[in-house]
Amino acid sequence: IGDESFVIRKEYKNFVDHFYFDLLYSRQWSDPLAKFLTLKLKWESETSYLSSITEISMHPAYQQIIGMGRDVIPLIFSEMMGKRGHWFWALKSITGEDPVMPEHRGNMKKMTDTWLQWGRSRGYI
Repeated sequence: IGDESFVIRKEYKNFVDHFYFDLLYSRQWSDPLAKFLTLKLKWESETSYLSSITEISMHPAYQQIIGMGRDVIPLIFSEMMGKRGHWFWALKSITGEDPVMPEHRGNMKKMTDTWLQWGRSRGYI
């Protein structure tokens, strides 16, 4: 995609998101699972090309997932059991805890395993 096409595509997407996203999905917001999955798919599709954890974690859909609070923790753990992902920021933000040891930071497998163990010990899994 050329630069001009990229800009047009991005502006169109912003327009659709701004005017239609809430309208299209507002009925689903009453179901936490539907809301979570909708936001997760939006977040994943719009951040899949990013390498910055900060940019990935600051995406509006990811922030809305965090805003769902403790009710979303089991859903995040369910996702983590299926595949690794950048859920650590959300879990730390929601729970106020970080069970990952400093020497395991950056190791996705160990970080995931640590959080899953934490979730099991607290009854989220």
